Amino acid sequence: MRPVFKGHPEYFALTDIHPNAMGSAAMAKAVWDTMKKDCLAQPASSGCCTP
Repeated sequence: MRPVFKGHPEYFALTDIHPNAMGSAAMAKAVWDTMKKDCLAQPASSGCCTP
């Protein structure tokens, strides 16, 4: 997640080290993009899992 947060202090809660809503959305997008790229938990209809 470091690349997701690098240069984005606005992704953190003001007085905390935890992500705010924008940071959480950025994390979710990064995870989903990786899942699609690596064909993880994708439906067979996506076509990514064909040999």
